[in-house]
Amino acid sequence: MQKPSFWRVLVAYFVDLCVLVLFDIVCFVEYISIHPGQVPYSIITPVFLILNIGYFALLEWKQHYSLGKRLVGLLVLSRRAQNIMFLKVFFAYAVDALFAFTFVYICFVVGIIAHDQVADYLGGRSEGGGMVFLFLMVALGGPLLTLIYYVLLETFLGASLGKQLMGLQVVQTTPVNKTK
Repeated sequence: MQKPSFWRVLVAYFVDLCVLVLFDIVCFVEYISIHPGQVPYSIITPVFLILNIGYFALLEWKQHYSLGKRLVGLLVLSRRAQNIMFLKVFFAYAVDALFAFTFVYICFVVGIIAHDQVADYLGGRSEGGGMVFLFLMVALGGPLLTLIYYVLLETFLGASLGKQLMGLQVVQTTPVNKTK
């Protein structure tokens, strides 16, 4: 078994990110249709976080891969050749979620700081372009930085920081074709 290639990890996490975003949107729309006018973000955010972590934890505990990892031939294994425990995978992704929140927070702060400059550049329309910029920083910047975090660490170290702490690794199941 070898460390995964950059492109395989990138495709795997991109597929998983798309699945999770679609799942979150469907759940959010369903919640709004049941409870119109009531959006308690303080409750919805932790629930979505637990569901998203649970997606990876359940699939990688039972099958050793998420949907994206299966698509490109990656497995999550224990470094000590033991069975993977559900709580190990769950805590690994919980630790990594802390880093993801840090990335989202950084993008939010950058968006707040740059909001006024973007609004001034667009002619003082702070409700228009500045808010769009802030939304794009949070909605796209955080997930993009999180994707980069996973791809770089799992490509070069074989595991994200959370997986390393829990004794897990990501390996490639099929050999890389090296053309000469």
